[in-house]
Amino acid sequence: MSLPTISGDRPPRCKRRPHRGVVTVTATLLIVLAVLLTVVVVDAAYLIAVNRGMEDVSSIMALAAAPELLDPNLLLDAAGPPVPNQVASRANAASVADNYRQRNNAVIPSLQHLNATDIVVQTGFVDDVTAAPPLLDPTPVEHNTVYVYSVRSTGGSHPVTFPTDLSGRRRAIEIRGGAYATLDNLVVGFRPETQMAAPLAPLGILAEAWKKERREDTNSDGINEMVVRLQSANPPSASQYPPRPNAALLFYGGAISPQVLSQTLPQQVAQGVFPADLPPGGTFGPATPAVLAPVLATFMGDGGDPGTQAILAAFSAIAGQKCVFPLIRRMSGVGSDGTGTAQVEGFVACTVLAAAIIDNRLTVRVQPCYLIHHTAWTVAPAAADTPADVRRNLYIYKLRLCR
Repeated sequence: MSLPTISGDRPPRCKRRPHRGVVTVTATLLIVLAVLLTVVVVDAAYLIAVNRGMEDVSSIMALAAAPELLDPNLLLDAAGPPVPNQVASRANAASVADNYRQRNNAVIPSLQHLNATDIVVQTGFVDDVTAAPPLLDPTPVEHNTVYVYSVRSTGGSHPVTFPTDLSGRRRAIEIRGGAYATLDNLVVGFRPETQMAAPLAPLGILAEAWKKERREDTNSDGINEMVVRLQSANPPSASQYPPRPNAALLFYGGAISPQVLSQTLPQQVAQGVFPADLPPGGTFGPATPAVLAPVLATFMGDGGDPGTQAILAAFSAIAGQKCVFPLIRRMSGVGSDGTGTAQVEGFVACTVLAAAIIDNRLTVRVQPCYLIHHTAWTVAPAAADTPADVRRNLYIYKLRLCR
C-alpha cells in the first residue's frame, strides 16, 4: 500500500533541476556586468587622472613662465627714459614653460607625458584677473599673462587611448587642459599672514623725492639709484647730501618708544611685517593717490641714537635683498621732534645696496627692482569697492592663477 502525500513536503528533486540553469545564467550575467562596470570605472579613473595631470602641468608651466614677462628694460633709466622691449621676455617665458614640461615628464608615468606638440604657449594682457575665464588680449605692448593650453587630440601624434578597451581596437579620446598665470599689479596694500610676512620696510620715501632724486648709477647696471636719508638732531655745518630728509621711519603699530626703535623696527627690516605688527585687521592699505593711508612716522634718524644704530645694522645685514618702501605723499602734523603722520599713497620695490651714517644721520642706498609676493593686496579694476585712480605698479606684483 502506498503512503499518501502530505501537503508541505519537499517536491521531488527532479522538479527543482530547471532552476539551476536560471541561477547559472544570472550569475554569469552578473559577472559580465561586474567586469564591464570595472572596465568603465578603470577607464574613467584613468581619463580623469590624465585630464587633471594635464591641468596641473599647464598650471605649473604658466606659473613658472609668467615672471619671465617682467621686462628688464623698463628699469634701465640711468641713460634716459626706459625703452620697453618684451620680445626677449616673451621668448624666455615660452622656453621656461617648455623646460618645466620636460622636468615634469621626468617624474610622471610615460602614459601621462606631454609632448612639445601637445602644448601651445601664448602671452597677452589680462586687465581683470577676476574674470572667468580671463580675457587674453595679445595687442598691448606689455603682456602680463602666460596662457598654457594642452591638448592630446584623437588625430594627433600623441592621443589618449582607453587602457581597457574590450573591442580589440585602441580607441582614442581628446583631452584638454589649460591655465592662465597673470602678474597682477593693481596693488593697493599688503595683507601679511601669520606664517608669511609682508616685505614692508619701516621706512617710507617721499613720493616727490622718488621722482626727482634717483640720479646716480654707482654700480653701472643702467638703473638709477637713490640715497634715502633721514634727519639729524645735530647736523654738521657742511653735508654731503641735502640737509632736508627725503624719507621717514614708519611705526606701523602706532607707537614710538626706545624699544620700538631699537628692537621692533630692526626686526621688521630683517623679517618684514606680520599681522601683529599692524593695526587691528592685520593689513596695511589701501594706499592710493585717491585714498591715502595714515601711519605714525618720524623724520628723525640721528646717527648717535641707539635705535638708529640698530636700524642701520639691520639694513646693512640685508644688503642685496629686496624690500617694499611705502611712498609718502606728505607728512602732516610734524612737530619739533620730526614726528607726524605720513600719508602713504603707494609703494615701490627696491634692492638695498648699502646703509651708512652720513651727515650724522641714517642713509640707505636703494635701486628699483621687480618683486613678486603673495601678500600683495590687489584689486579688480572695475570692482565696486576698488578705490578710485588705482594705478598699476611698475615694481610689485602678485602671481595669480586661473584655469
